[in-house]
Amino acid sequence: MATQNNNSFFDSEEEASRVLQAEGRKLTKIAIKVWRQYLGSYTPKKYIRTNKSMFSIKLKKVKKIDADTLGIEVTFENDLVYHDSIFGKGHKQGHAVMLISSGWRVKKGRHKDIENFGYKEGFDYLGKVKQAYEAVRDKRISFEIQWSGKSLR
Repeated sequence: MATQNNNSFFDSEEEASRVLQAEGRKLTKIAIKVWRQYLGSYTPKKYIRTNKSMFSIKLKKVKKIDADTLGIEVTFENDLVYHDSIFGKGHKQGHAVMLISSGWRVKKGRHKDIENFGYKEGFDYLGKVKQAYEAVRDKRISFEIQWSGKSLR
């Protein structure tokens, strides 16, 4: 996720940087709040949560994108969101944010028709974060989600 700004909306680069930092903190809090809402929406019975995914949400520093634009990112640290398959070796690691946002379905195996193991409808996590942030964001800030939905590993 990235929040961007064109300096023409602010009196100085310092002001723009302060606003971006405040907006980044706001976006991070929203991302954590929505993640907690998802985690609270069910009770796991077959596995133990590691809770590493929530701690993967990180606010980066303000940086120059080009001569007139500053940006700040809220990211998901891959080392904390990837997890081993519950089905053991030979199965790909899962990216918690991608899987929870988009859902999943396995094509074969005895577990293919078992909810939470063989399939799960997506929670639209990223869409919910975007909707919540859009409702409260500083209108001088533009917002975009930079997410391909593809596995990086």
